[in-house]
Amino acid sequence: MSMPEKFVAYIALLAGFSSPLAQAAESGSSAPTEGQTAGVAIALLASLLVVLFIIIGWYWRRWTRSMLQDASSRLRESEERFRKMFMDNSAVMFMIDPTSAVIVDANTAACQYYGYSHAELTSLKVTQINALPPEEVLQEITAVQHGLRNRLFFSHRLKSGELRNVEVDSIPLFSQGRQLLFSIVHDVTERRKAVDELRQTKNLLEAIIQNIPIAIQAKKTDSLSITIWNKACEDLFGIPSSEALGRTDYDLFPKEQADNFRRRDQEAISSDTLTDNPAETVDSYSKGRIVLHTRTLTVHHEDGTPSHLVVLSEDITERKRTEAALIDSERRFRKIFENVQDVFYQTSMDGIILEISPSIEKYSGFSRQELIGRPVEEVYFDVGDRRRFLRAIHEKGQVADFEVRLKDRYNRMVYTSVNAHLLFDEEGRPAGIEGSLRDISARKQAESALLEAKERAEAANRDLERAIDVARQMAMDAAVANAAKSEFLANMSHEIRTPLNGVIGMAGLLLDTELSNEQREYAETLRKSADSLLGIINDILDFSKIEAGKFELESLDFDLRETLDDIVDMLVMKAHKKKLELACLVDPAIPHILIGDPGRLRQILINLVGNSIKFTRQGEVALFATLEHETDEQAYVRFEVKDTGIGIPSDKINLLFQPFTQIDSSNTRRFGGTGLGLCISKRLAELMGGKIGVESEEGKGSLFRVLLPFGKPPSAAEVREEPSEDLAGVRVLGVDDNETNRRVLASMLETFKCRHKEVPDAPTAMEELRSAVRSDDPYKIAVLDMQMPDIDGDTLGRMIKEDPELADTLLVMMTSVGIKSEAAHFKDSGFSALMTKPVKLAHLRKCLAGILAQEQTETPRRLSLFPRPRLAKDSKPGVRILLVEDNIINQKVAQRILERIGYQADTVANGLEAIKALETIAYDLVLMDVQMPEMDGYEATRRIRTVPSTVKNPGVPILAMTAHALKGDREKCLDAGMDDYITKPVNPEELADALARWLGKEHVEVPRSC
Repeated sequence: MSMPEKFVAYIALLAGFSSPLAQAAESGSSAPTEGQTAGVAIALLASLLVVLFIIIGWYWRRWTRSMLQDASSRLRESEERFRKMFMDNSAVMFMIDPTSAVIVDANTAACQYYGYSHAELTSLKVTQINALPPEEVLQEITAVQHGLRNRLFFSHRLKSGELRNVEVDSIPLFSQGRQLLFSIVHDVTERRKAVDELRQTKNLLEAIIQNIPIAIQAKKTDSLSITIWNKACEDLFGIPSSEALGRTDYDLFPKEQADNFRRRDQEAISSDTLTDNPAETVDSYSKGRIVLHTRTLTVHHEDGTPSHLVVLSEDITERKRTEAALIDSERRFRKIFENVQDVFYQTSMDGIILEISPSIEKYSGFSRQELIGRPVEEVYFDVGDRRRFLRAIHEKGQVADFEVRLKDRYNRMVYTSVNAHLLFDEEGRPAGIEGSLRDISARKQAESALLEAKERAEAANRDLERAIDVARQMAMDAAVANAAKSEFLANMSHEIRTPLNGVIGMAGLLLDTELSNEQREYAETLRKSADSLLGIINDILDFSKIEAGKFELESLDFDLRETLDDIVDMLVMKAHKKKLELACLVDPAIPHILIGDPGRLRQILINLVGNSIKFTRQGEVALFATLEHETDEQAYVRFEVKDTGIGIPSDKINLLFQPFTQIDSSNTRRFGGTGLGLCISKRLAELMGGKIGVESEEGKGSLFRVLLPFGKPPSAAEVREEPSEDLAGVRVLGVDDNETNRRVLASMLETFKCRHKEVPDAPTAMEELRSAVRSDDPYKIAVLDMQMPDIDGDTLGRMIKEDPELADTLLVMMTSVGIKSEAAHFKDSGFSALMTKPVKLAHLRKCLAGILAQEQTETPRRLSLFPRPRLAKDSKPGVRILLVEDNIINQKVAQRILERIGYQADTVANGLEAIKALETIAYDLVLMDVQMPEMDGYEATRRIRTVPSTVKNPGVPILAMTAHALKGDREKCLDAGMDDYITKPVNPEELADALARWLGKEHVEVPRSC
């Protein structure tokens, strides 16, 4: 309805309102009263006011509608502009409903960033694109909603699955009657990566500074207070960083030293360059007086002003000491160079002498100054030697023991040995030759003498070969030629042993001189060959005597255990060199003292045990002695020698004891031997009333059995092995991987009445020891083998001592001979004693009783239960020995052996000269050869002993030293009045023992090379 229409309607309404007045007039009413008139006026006025208000309202409503339409238009335009700005903005933006976490809206940049379409992105919740757990994301949204924070850091996942680090700025706002969160997302992945890299770089620099071995400190340039003080500084000055940081040098060091540091720092700041102090002496709380190499540099602000001072200090105290020592060493080397006997030299590649030591004058007569600058060829006796030398050194870069002939000032030839090597320049090209040379003229003379001795030995070998042929022929016809054979053997014994004494003795003396490796090998071969030759001679002579019926047995009281111990001692080194276990077990039931021939028993068993060692590559060789049975007068003892060697084929066993026979001819070449050893052993066993046999399987070893009868002295029952009361009941654990050794040890411990057990390895031993402790019955002693697989005895001993439950266990180590030198090591490891295998019964008893006694008396353990080295005794001046020997070589050999054991001797060539010497000087002892020209040793001895005698001391001890070694020769010497008997070739140990007996001196150990 339009406004005019509304106005007409209003007039009509007004007309209707005034009709009552008209009706009143028409009805004859009197004229309106004043009250009625006023009412009408009021009504009319009210009507007018109403009309007026209606008109005003109509116009107000029209104006208001116009304004609203205008505002709505502007709002739509604003929303369109905001929407366009929101969608087109390059920043990633979206709107989030904080209640549901749904993404309500997102701009184009957000869709592109996350890889979703607008519809896809606005269908997701913000928790679905966030790597954090949903509950944590909702907590962050709530915090923004309540105004607690407006910047968040998340890791958002793109549609591709890639994670990106983002920074989200978010604020709450109202839209369409609800609260939303408006968020702007900034990708900070690269920034975070850069920050992480910066942090890592900072940490790396900090680690480098703290761990670099150079002391680093930094100071502010304005106050010189310390801001960096690394670990090297702490170690160098003895001041922790907690005390140094923020302080100055005056707070840390004495004033004088702080003044020096301040002066150095100010100079560095003013010079604004790196300053270097190569040797600064300072005092350190931890190291005392030290020398530092200090470098100081200035670090600047961006505007170029100095900000910090960095001081780098390196401790060069040891370097300075080393430099001083090097200077001193160079001085001493120069002194040695100028005074040493060997000649040191240096030449250029074209052969010009650049340097040579002054000792050259002693060898050549040329002074050092005369030779420097001259060609080296001028001093060569033969330039061909020079060409050979250059060819050799260019091929290998060095030469050793290269022999060249030089000439001296008088053109005489000098043999020299040269050790030299090439010198190279920086580019690796040969630049010269440096080396040393030694005069070996004396050695060349010795080699010539050795060659002559070798020729004589070869001649003797040829003679021996002929003699062996003759001896074999004689053995085949023994019934016809017994008498001639005896005389022949006597002569052969003397004639062969005499040159052999010279060969063996001179070879030993030669080995005591300075030799090259090749020469030493020749001399060792010569001595071994001579020893083998001597063994062959002894076998042949023994066999010949047995065949001729001239062999006689002795009947002596002897200690069987000592005899077997001696046999083992003789062969233990041979076994250990082949890394074989050598064991010996004696039945306690066997009487200690027996009656028989111990020498021949020793010969049989040495032959059997020696053969077992020879034919065994790995494993063990064991010697057993068992009482087979006994009567009141005799004891029958069975000896068994068991090995793990190559064995014997069953079809060859019958040939084993035949003379001059080997079961395999290749064995003669491979292992040596004449084939007489077992034959002689069989004959000896039969002569002694016993028998010998063998059981063997090829590839699995052999078992030799010897059954021998021995007499029993009346007191035999009183000397049997008695248990050691102080060991009875003592609990002992034995640990050895070898079953035979465990058996031997168990037998010995059983003899002592010990409570014992034997186990094969370290783990079992540890379990047994701990079990014994848990049962409250611990082992008192553990006897450990050194050589065991996996865990050796040394390691097992440390394991026991490191276990608190087992630490009180007393330890005994069993080792081979080669480890005696490590006695101090085993003592430090906690061992109470060290024993050498094979262990002897008496030694084991003494060892166990000794360590128990030491513990009970609470005396400190000493090395007394460990092996001690034997020391040779000094000779006593005043001892006069006369050597009577016609052979010049044997004179030299005897003289040198006597010198080696500390004695001097006068030498004469026959019996007449000996009597004349004894008439002049009262000698303390005479070494008398038997077969000599003019007067032999027998006649000379008889004249010395004849009363009245012309010599000063008729009772002087006379020791026969002869090559006569057949049966009866010893008795013949003793019958002539001699006191003792030594056979040639002379054994230095036997000679030393004889001198000790007759001169009353302690035994002297002789060097092996003799």
